[in-house]
Amino acid sequence: MPDAYATDLTRQEMKVLWLIAQGLSSKEIARELGRSFCTIEIHAQVLQKKMHATTRAHAAAIAVGLGMVQIVEPLRTQND
Repeated sequence: MPDAYATDLTRQEMKVLWLIAQGLSSKEIARELGRSFCTIEIHAQVLQKKMHATTRAHAAAIAVGLGMVQIVEPLRTQND
C-alpha cells in the first residue's frame, strides 16, 4: 500500500506531506517551500483525497504508519 500512495503523490505533495507530519501549518509550509498559502492548501487537499484521509493529521498518520515519512525529533537544548 505505501508504494501506491507514494506513486500517486507528486514530489511537491510528498514534501508538503512530510512537513505536515512534522507539525507545520500551511503558512509555515508555504514559507519553507517558497510557495503561496493557497498553493499549499491545494496540495494538502489533493494529497488528502489521494490518500483517502479525512484530515491533514489523518494523512500524516497514514504516511507515518506506512513508513512513507518519518517524524524528525526536534533538537534539544541544554535547558530541556
